[in-house]
Amino acid sequence: MPSTSPQPPSWADWLDAIAEQIKIANSAGTAAEHTTGEAIHLVRSSLKYARALLRLAPPSIRRRAKWHGKNLQKIARRLSRFRDRSVLRETIIGLSKDSQIQLPDDLAQEEQRALDDAIHRLEKMRSQFSLIPHPNENPDLLLRRLKRFKNKMQRREPHDWRTATIAELHAYRSALIVHACQVRFLCRVTGRPKKGYIEKIEKLRLRLGEINDLDRLILFSKQRRLQKRFNIDPSIVERANRRQQKIRKKLQQ
Repeated sequence: MPSTSPQPPSWADWLDAIAEQIKIANSAGTAAEHTTGEAIHLVRSSLKYARALLRLAPPSIRRRAKWHGKNLQKIARRLSRFRDRSVLRETIIGLSKDSQIQLPDDLAQEEQRALDDAIHRLEKMRSQFSLIPHPNENPDLLLRRLKRFKNKMQRREPHDWRTATIAELHAYRSALIVHACQVRFLCRVTGRPKKGYIEKIEKLRLRLGEINDLDRLILFSKQRRLQKRFNIDPSIVERANRRQQKIRKKLQQ
């Protein structure tokens, strides 16, 4: 029996999914089970998801969607340096042979203030987003827009993972993240694509994310201020380089 194309999600489905991610980000800081660092990670992940969906906006509301996307991006960027420091600490610990390694963590108050500010801004964003009207275009456009972003991702895929530059890997990872968020939304509403495909791109996203984290460590190790602050010794940097090469080989295979 021939396969049939999935029915496109409705514009209501699309708007509800974006609103849900903004709500998740907005409530992250009030959940007792989350540390400040975990809450920041959840806020940034949810905003990334929301922004990926906003890219699917049709012409009738595209200008407004871009405005919301830029505001969400600004909120996420204000939190990025705290997340970068947290990832740097985790990467160093993961590569260090010293299980008792102690890393500085004197940004707690500043980190909490940044999170509180983000939650305050998101509260305003929620009320503003609720005013977006339903698009008047045929919802078939959603599937066509999804296909466009998938093609963009595929065009950026490196021909040789072992020799691709970090910039090329970063460009592909960025497009992959957008596609991953969009197909998660599509699967949730239509049941397609199959979960195996989503798991495959999620595994690829994690590997590329690890390469990105290792590269940040290598770059930070060249900055005297951070090298002294985080005690980034040469052996950790060497292990970071070796780990990157192992991941590249796996991706090539």
